[in-house]
Amino acid sequence: MRAPDFVLKGSRKKLFKMGAANKILVLTALSANLILTGVGIGSTREGLIGYWPYNGDTLDYSGLDNHGTAFGNPSFVGGKVGLKALNFDGNDYVRMDGVSDDITSNNVTLSGWVRTTDNDGDWFSCNTGSGGNVALWAITSGRAAMYESSYEGKSTTPVSDGNWHMLTYVRSGSTGYIYVDGVQENTHSASFNFSAGDRWSIAQEWDGDNPSDFLAGTVDEVAMWDRALTIEEVAYLYNHGQGNTPLAGPYVGITESSGETSVKEGGATDSYEIKLNSEPVADVQIVAKPDDDQIDLGAGPGASVVLTFTASNWSVPQAITVTAFDDDVYEGKVSHTTTVTHSSISADRDYNAIVIAPVEVSVTDDELTCGDWGYLPSDFNRDCYVNLADFMIFAKLWLETGSD
Repeated sequence: MRAPDFVLKGSRKKLFKMGAANKILVLTALSANLILTGVGIGSTREGLIGYWPYNGDTLDYSGLDNHGTAFGNPSFVGGKVGLKALNFDGNDYVRMDGVSDDITSNNVTLSGWVRTTDNDGDWFSCNTGSGGNVALWAITSGRAAMYESSYEGKSTTPVSDGNWHMLTYVRSGSTGYIYVDGVQENTHSASFNFSAGDRWSIAQEWDGDNPSDFLAGTVDEVAMWDRALTIEEVAYLYNHGQGNTPLAGPYVGITESSGETSVKEGGATDSYEIKLNSEPVADVQIVAKPDDDQIDLGAGPGASVVLTFTASNWSVPQAITVTAFDDDVYEGKVSHTTTVTHSSISADRDYNAIVIAPVEVSVTDDELTCGDWGYLPSDFNRDCYVNLADFMIFAKLWLETGSD
């Protein structure tokens, strides 16, 4: 585990001053952007029970499999952090009820990046199993607030201005703390109680069995802790959070050219880039492996390639060129998809065996198509006709074979 530190990216100005009580922190100015290293005597990994980065899916990357399920039609758009964020148009939402089993007390932290012009909406909600209100981390009259029986602890900063804001709610004991962009702005008296049967959702809350109080806007990097983060930890998340990434997975950044990867047999290749988002304490090997032999990453069809990142090149993108394997098999008129999975090997525990996003590759066949059935065996020149030209080819092949 890395030693606790509180660092800045490059020569960027420090955003938060440390008080005397926090002198145990080691203030180190590094060129690396060290995300999720220790803060004070703790770590922002500790107590993490849900992490939904929305980089193209609604899966939970905390390691606890509290995956989200989308309802309606939320769409993936450009995000604040990483590749994507999830956009809600005012009648869709995500459920992740499984996280309720991992809550051990009423002390929690709810955080995420929100961009909206919606003045009223519940964006991170907990309801009872029957749809009653427990705790609704919401926006009301353009301010961030917590709803129990009424909206309480409203932020002083307007958050419905169409800009990205990191909204963080922390409960510690009987006090709830309202944070906007890493700064504590208000408190309220918290009395809600969680239970294992609670429903959790993003961009709405339940009225009985009916979804309601939707938020229209974009949400990114949603995370939940089964403990109260400290003021220093919240500041740390925001400072590195141009956004924070509260799990190892997004330490590895993947950028696809044109936002997707498409190749054609005997034709166009494509590529994507991989880099680390923080300096490792040991070499990191990223293994890229196709799930079939339809594509070649440079080591042969279906074979893995390995990229090595060190303390000196971690921030330099390394490209993987994808080529379609040009076979003679007719595979249909519609492009098919193959997947490149990624794994990591490192003595740095923050980078070893972490979750890394896959890359979906669209492969287009180059064989001429004679309907969906492909070529007849006797169509030697593959022009979709069997005629004298094919007989001449057959005769030549027969004579050549017979002369050996």
